Amino acid sequence: MKIRSGGHDYEGVSYVSDVPFFILICSTFVQSMSVLKMRLHGFKLEQLLVKFLQNCRENLSTVGVGGHFSGGGYGNMMRKYGLSVDNIIDAQIIDVNGRILDRASMGEDLFWAITGGGGSSFGVVLAYKIKLVRVPSTVTVFRVTRTYEQNLTNIVYSYQQVADKLPEEIFVRMTLGVVNSSVRTGEKTNIATFLTLFLGDSEKLLPHE
Repeated sequence: MKIRSGGHDYEGVSYVSDVPFFILICSTFVQSMSVLKMRLHGFKLEQLLVKFLQNCRENLSTVGVGGHFSGGGYGNMMRKYGLSVDNIIDAQIIDVNGRILDRASMGEDLFWAITGGGGSSFGVVLAYKIKLVRVPSTVTVFRVTRTYEQNLTNIVYSYQQVADKLPEEIFVRMTLGVVNSSVRTGEKTNIATFLTLFLGDSEKLLPHE
């Protein structure tokens, strides 16, 4: 038996096995809905977008909340609000003995383990109780790419010097890759991609004098 709450692939190929098994997908429920907290399990993020669009901003709709949380919950707002697991205040699991435990009865060591250490390794997570955060109604997103021929080396070095000094409302993720060169036919070149999210509008990000 395998437990899942979603999948990390838009084409549904997240789970491949030659061994017969069945998958248990927990049903969805939400309790105690408020901006400060809610209890949930079995959700996909696309469902949260529909129900909590004013409180939740996410972009990988096929990922199950349980898998996202149990792996730490990295996201573009973590500089401001931390990882997703930093906002989990309680959980319910079924342990190997069939007991249903909450944070108080499971103890802090097990609670710590299921909030970042991989929930499926320690039991079946039934529910999380999470603290929601307020997100501005307008955010600014942009993407910049630079190749080796466009002074990539110096740009990456400069990014490394300032990235940790930016306001926490700004998140910049840099990825490196290889693409076909537009300058030298038939050759490859390095490329850096900067994906940025600012929790505010463009006027606040780049104010005019």
